[in-house]
Amino acid sequence: MPDRLPFVRSRPSFAHAAAVSLALMALAAAALTGCKKESEASAQKGDGADKAKAKSASDDEAASKKKKRHHKKGCSADNDCKGARVCVKGECVDPKVDEKPRAEAKPEEREEREEPEEAEEVEESDQEASQVPAPTPTVAPAKQVEPRALYGSEKVELGKILLRFDVDYKQSFRLTLNDFGEVYFAPTTFKENSENGYLIVQGAKVVYVMPKDPSVALYTRDSVEAVSFSALDSDGYLDVIVIANYLTGAGQVQIPFPVVQIWRSNGPKSFFFDAANSKGANDKDLRTIAAVRKFMSAP
Repeated sequence: MPDRLPFVRSRPSFAHAAAVSLALMALAAAALTGCKKESEASAQKGDGADKAKAKSASDDEAASKKKKRHHKKGCSADNDCKGARVCVKGECVDPKVDEKPRAEAKPEEREEREEPEEAEEVEESDQEASQVPAPTPTVAPAKQVEPRALYGSEKVELGKILLRFDVDYKQSFRLTLNDFGEVYFAPTTFKENSENGYLIVQGAKVVYVMPKDPSVALYTRDSVEAVSFSALDSDGYLDVIVIANYLTGAGQVQIPFPVVQIWRSNGPKSFFFDAANSKGANDKDLRTIAAVRKFMSAP
């Protein structure tokens, strides 16, 4: 017998090949079944998440409605509501939650928001108008000074100007008088002959002497009771009314009597003594400036 047998290569039988094929098919079927189960599990998981989200949204909506019902309480003003809530149509509402009712409660806010375009146009128009230079007045307006009593320093100044006169400072005034401008109006008595008069002083000199009243030429003025600067007609100039006391009689028996005196302007810097109206006022025994004005305004 030989030491080793010769190697003989055997061929696989048909039965063996069939067994192998069946095993492979079984493995493939098992793999497909596993994939299908994983897909179904994943789908079921996704459906569960969607249902959870839907349930959460439903719960939030229910909570919001409950919150609205909780916050809406009867009220008459914002002070009746707690926290940041406000009163709208008799109910306390949270402006963050109930934005729609709040917007409906204040339609004027929407109107204000709808108007910016017009506002911008107005601003542009104002800017254009502001760019147009304003006309420069050719003559500066005169300073207007209402009649007023004199200050202490003005009395001293006026006394230095009218050294030769006794000045009735109680009835002296500073004012803007027609085209004279700013002046002093002073009742005076000349020291040398006791002659009474009314002077208009401007700067450091007398610029005008009021015309004399001939009806009191024989009497001495005792005091001046009232002075008025009034427009008694439509010429645009101020007129002057004075009520003064004069003395009649001689010696120790002197009786004061009131006299109304009216000066009317007949130009920008001149007056005339209105004897007719002065006599009419005295004949009616008028004793106040108001009564004289009423008399002058009567038809």
